[in-house]
Amino acid sequence: LGAKQAARGKKQSQDEEDDDGADEERLFNDEYRPRKIYAPRIGEVFGWSVPIAQHSVEAARKHHDPGAAVHLKDVHLQLLQETQKSVDKKTNGGGATGQVVQVECGGMFSTVRTRDGSVYAWGSNEYGQVGCPGSRGGDVFEPTEVGSFPTSVVFVACGFEHCLCITKDGQLFAFGRNHFGQLGTGRGRDLFEPTLVDSLSADVCYAAAGEDHSACVLASGELYTW
Repeated sequence: LGAKQAARGKKQSQDEEDDDGADEERLFNDEYRPRKIYAPRIGEVFGWSVPIAQHSVEAARKHHDPGAAVHLKDVHLQLLQETQKSVDKKTNGGGATGQVVQVECGGMFSTVRTRDGSVYAWGSNEYGQVGCPGSRGGDVFEPTEVGSFPTSVVFVACGFEHCLCITKDGQLFAFGRNHFGQLGTGRGRDLFEPTLVDSLSADVCYAAAGEDHSACVLASGELYTW
């Protein structure tokens, strides 16, 4: 009986070591980095640089020759301008600092981006999706500024429990839950503050966040997912 118990204990210890090794492999896995989708460039398929919301394409057409190539950055910037104009018409502030120009909602958290490029978030911060290290694992009950960006933020995308932000210089930052590698940092560890997705070049123009995955488009029209 003693020999059987010893053998059983040895097997259990080996199983635990295997589990630890699997967790370590998950935390350092290149599969969790953005990978290029090998398909025709988005601009070649749609005739434009990116198939983002139809109204953004229509907005771009008003300012570009329909027969000419329209670059993704032009479409994206025009979308931002049209959004800000719409906000201006509905408010009396006329461009005051702190004016909200984008609202995004995740599973149990919300974010807003203001005209000056700041990002505020609130709600569940269980996995860091609010980007507030001071309330690690708790709830944030009022809009709190998300810091650590080197320059102003021009676009925000929220997944179920993670968030992506594009800065003015085209860099992509991510934070929140990362169990499936949806942050694109190459590790499966949750992040409680914005972290640069350093495997991408600094020309990200559009990003989307799903439940447990993410995608972005570069200025060249190349699509990456992870």
